[in-house]
Order: sequence, then C-alpha cells, then structure tokens
Amino acid sequence: MKKALIVIVLMVGAVIVMSSVAMAQLDQKPIPISANVAKYAEITVMAQPMDFGSFTGGSLGEQRTRDNAIFSVETNTALDLRFSAGDLTLGTSYLETIYEAIDNGMGNSLGYFNRDAAYSPIDDPLTVANAQPAKTTKTYSVTGTARMGSTISSQEAGDYSATITLTVSAP
Repeated sequence: MKKALIVIVLMVGAVIVMSSVAMAQLDQKPIPISANVAKYAEITVMAQPMDFGSFTGGSLGEQRTRDNAIFSVETNTALDLRFSAGDLTLGTSYLETIYEAIDNGMGNSLGYFNRDAAYSPIDDPLTVANAQPAKTTKTYSVTGTARMGSTISSQEAGDYSATITLTVSAP
C-alpha cells in the first residue's frame, strides 16, 4: 500500500510538472491596440444678449454696450479664432457698430471687427491665428459701440439687431 501511495504521489507530481511544462511552451503573440482622438472644440455662450440700451432719437447719438457677449471655448487642439458681426439693423436703416474682442484671461484686446475706431467699415472679420493653445478652456468677451446717423431723420425708430459669430478652427 505504501508503494501504491508513492506511485500515486509520483504520478500526480508528474502531471503537475508536465502541465507546467506544457504551459511554458504556449505561444504568445502581441496584438496592437490603437485609438484616435479627433481635434475638437466646443463654444458655449456664457452671456447674452449684448444690449446697447435706448438711443434718444437725437442726432449722432453714440453708446457703448451695457454688457458684453461672452463666449467660453474648450479645446483639445490649438485654435484660430474668427469673430464677425454686422451693423445693428432695422430693415434698411442701421446704426454704425464697432465691436472689440477681448481675451478675458489675459485682459488683452484681440482687435476690432465690422468697423475700425474711426467707424470706417472693415471688409474682413477679425481673425486671430493660434489664439488658443491645445488642452485649454478660455473665455472671450465682445463689447461694442454704436452710433446713429448724422441727422434725426436719417435714423428710423424701432428695435435694431445684429448677430455676433465666433468661429474656431484648427490651424
């Protein structure tokens, strides 16, 4: 019986050794795994509308906005910014409108769009190359100044409006 027990123990040990040897001989192959994260940015309007208030109707009135339009931009890639807008309009009547874009984090003016400081029309919107680095969230404000025509009769009474557009793109 003692011999039979020894033989059984030796056989179990041999099975254990053989299975570990067999496992050591298994083949292994690596499989590459990959993913691609696309360039992406999201614009959130933080404050609107931009309000110039009421003009008195007298000649050559000029007013700054009471509040600013504010955009928040979150991105995973570097961005160019493009600000555009038109004059405040009511039918064919308009208020000459100047807009200024500001980087809130730096407090810097990024520039003017629609018209320059002398109220001359600017053909191109404001484009700021490499304005925002990758993996950041920044806020931008837009403020404005509008003025009426040179005579009372040159300005139609009513509610004037315009739209500001911020477009972001990867360089």
